[in-house]
Amino acid sequence: MHNRRRKQVLSHHKIVYDNTHRRLINGLVMYILNSETKERSSAATAMATIEQVLGIERAKEELINDPQGVKTAVKMVFRVSDHEGSESALNSLLMVCYESLQAREQAIAAGVLTQLLLLLQSQCSRRVKTNATTLLKLLRSKWDEEQ
Repeated sequence: MHNRRRKQVLSHHKIVYDNTHRRLINGLVMYILNSETKERSSAATAMATIEQVLGIERAKEELINDPQGVKTAVKMVFRVSDHEGSESALNSLLMVCYESLQAREQAIAAGVLTQLLLLLQSQCSRRVKTNATTLLKLLRSKWDEEQ
């Protein structure tokens, strides 16, 4: 009887844990999508939070499975006055695209290639340009592997 109760408790904690990541990612994605011009710095902070949470494998899955998740990160790649958000978006995309064909496909469909090329032509930092180039190479190398 004790083992069955223990399994129920562990199962409940797993459900709560999974739902927490899902709600967190979904809430941050919706916040970024709904941010207005005056709230752009807050959107960059939300993107930085997503970047930090993606250190947890389950959070990566939630970002990929959220219908707007990868698309939102792509949207943040090139914002004219917000290179901080760009860097967090790039890092987030690198994390999810490295391990997931689905994430790469979503990013490409959301227009990441155009966003990366615009970013590379902008006045962003060397680190951001390096990350943008790395993501382009990753997308290309994974594309080549599939052909």
